[in-house]
Amino acid sequence: MNIQNLEYEALQLPIEYRARLAEKLLSSLDELSESEINSGKVQLISANETNKNLGRYLHQQIKKLNGGEILELPKRSLPRSAPDFS
Repeated sequence: MNIQNLEYEALQLPIEYRARLAEKLLSSLDELSESEINSGKVQLISANETNKNLGRYLHQQIKKLNGGEILELPKRSLPRSAPDFS
């Protein structure tokens, strides 16, 4: 089993199991020794990369839920006018 298969299988779990798994994975990072951290094996993803991957992940999940159809954007109302504080 490779990492992509493992990730795919983990994402198929019900939400409560994914949350429990995420909690365990994050807590395991807190238990790293100083030498493990300094060994270079631990890579942190930048905030920009995380946001990009999060958007891709959400897009893929929505496509799965709606059968691959493109969702229509909801119509937006005009913004309210600013209050008059005079």
